[in-house]
Amino acid sequence: AECAHYRTCTDAAHRLLSELQEDSNLSLEQILRVKEWLCAVESQRSELTSAGLDSGIESTSMEDQGQEAQGSKVAKGQVSTEKCESIKDEQVAKLQRQVERLEEENRDFLAALEDAMEQYKLQSDKLQEQQDKISELHVRLEMAMPNLCVPGLLENLHLVTASQRPHTAPLDAAPSHGFGGVPSGLLPEQSGRALC
Repeated sequence: AECAHYRTCTDAAHRLLSELQEDSNLSLEQILRVKEWLCAVESQRSELTSAGLDSGIESTSMEDQGQEAQGSKVAKGQVSTEKCESIKDEQVAKLQRQVERLEEENRDFLAALEDAMEQYKLQSDKLQEQQDKISELHVRLEMAMPNLCVPGLLENLHLVTASQRPHTAPLDAAPSHGFGGVPSGLLPEQSGRALC
């Protein structure tokens, strides 16, 4: 009676898991676990039927018919086991293809990351060189002209007059400023105070 109860429970679980297997909401791992369990149950069933477990009360003619039925069940069990193995092999092959694809993507991303890091390093080095050059030029300027401030430096510049302007810079587009393009309010002579 206990064996019959377990068989009934196993049959119910087999039906339920067969229905779940058809459901597309399961993850790949869950599908594999369901298929593994179904294959194990079918394998056990085929072993039980091939072992000829019965009550032994049946007549000889029934035994002959039972042996034929068991032979067909064994064949069905082998087909089912082979089917489970082929499904498992397909799933393994599919997972291997996914792993290979992900590894290829990973290699591509790593190569792109290395290129980006190399570009960043080159740009960072160039920026540092430029900052060092600017600092060096500031030091040289202060050493060459220690007492001059910015307006003093501007007085030594040669400013372009309107007659010397290139043809590409039209006069009418320029804002109205005083001496040489410098707004009149910024010239030290006119404002009466130095900008230093």
